[in-house]
Amino acid sequence: MNEFENFECLSFCKKYRLHIENANFAKGYIPRKILLDNTRNIHSYFVFCKYENDFIYSAYWQKENFSKSLIAMITLQYSDLDRPLFIVFRNKENQYNVIEGNELREILLEQPNTDLVGFILHNSVNFNEMIINIKKELLI
Repeated sequence: MNEFENFECLSFCKKYRLHIENANFAKGYIPRKILLDNTRNIHSYFVFCKYENDFIYSAYWQKENFSKSLIAMITLQYSDLDRPLFIVFRNKENQYNVIEGNELREILLEQPNTDLVGFILHNSVNFNEMIINIKKELLI
């Protein structure tokens, strides 16, 4: 899955002209892909996923441990990383969709038994809707 993540990251970076690097400190549920701003500070973390058979696979989880792993990653992002976390995957039209970790955190706090895969698929947005704001933030 790491090869898939690297390939998707490269394709994503070319399409959106972003510079995402590997985080040499990443371990456990700390995402390996980081977007740096113009001062080389971490802007956000990215997890590149594969959408297949109505499921979202990543290097961090499989079907058996999806909820547990995703919750652990969101908890870590909120408590320690203090930067946005983006879950990215290609939709059925082969376009990049994204959902932010805080959105998942909020729904889990409100409705702990939420179908996370369904929520991600239904509430993710096309990355084209976010890129303008992200690029503005990178220049600050």
